[in-house]
Amino acid sequence: MLGRDLVRVLEGRGAEVAALRRTDLDITGRAAVRAALWHWPPDVVNCAAWTAVEDAEAHEADALLVNGRG
Repeated sequence: MLGRDLVRVLEGRGAEVAALRRTDLDITGRAAVRAALWHWPPDVVNCAAWTAVEDAEAHEADALLVNGRG
């Protein structure tokens, strides 16, 4: 949610944005994240998060990987 809003604001200001979706980048995979950071050196911090509370509780280990490790 925050990421979508941030992309909209930055693009509205003419910034070049690499907005990757879950299907584009698994943020729990260290090698994949390093490759993405090399390809798109960031000026802005990652905004990805698992925000569906009930779903995160049902999949606690996966949610911790995304919100904690990612």
